[in-house]
Amino acid sequence: MIPENDIIALFKAPAVAMKAERLLRKAALDCRLIPAPREVAAGCSMALRCPAAQLSTMIRELNRLQLTPRAMYRKSASGYQPVTPSAEGEYHDPVSG
Repeated sequence: MIPENDIIALFKAPAVAMKAERLLRKAALDCRLIPAPREVAAGCSMALRCPAAQLSTMIRELNRLQLTPRAMYRKSASGYQPVTPSAEGEYHDPVSG
């Protein structure tokens, strides 16, 4: 079960998700590789789960490592809400602004 408010990042391939997890964990983020939730999987078999409190750091590190997620979502009581990229490539979280 994915805790409410956690962030789910989907990548273009499982190998990219595994690489992102390894490098983010080295950067002291509490990320975990999980099976992609059916509601948002769209062809992805694996996803990266990270606590919402680490979203900014996660995005900064992924950008630095040039590991851009295909999509990101925040788990809510009603399902998964998109966390969308801005024109500058930074992700905008509709919940935290």
